[in-house]
Amino acid sequence: MEKPSPITEEDVRKIAALAKLSLSSEEISRYQSQFVKILDSIAQLSLLNIENVPPTSSVLGLKNALREDQAIPFKKPEALINNAPEKDGHFFKVPKIIE
Repeated sequence: MEKPSPITEEDVRKIAALAKLSLSSEEISRYQSQFVKILDSIAQLSLLNIENVPPTSSVLGLKNALREDQAIPFKKPEALINNAPEKDGHFFKVPKIIE
């Protein structure tokens, strides 16, 4: 007997809805199998013994080459606001994106 898939077609539909994607039945089936493979790969990683492995942010040992962040006042803020497509006083006006 085949074990049930940890990702159902309904799960794929929910993910697609969150991403605002319209998927065909064929795409749902394809993505379902791809999600299962991703979860299987992650499950394989959980089997590794990493007890004595120190946490790292880069395996290459590179250091950040960026300058320190420094706040510098802009000399002509009105020039920035004047370039805005829409403004409200001294603020940029942007469309609402939260539903």
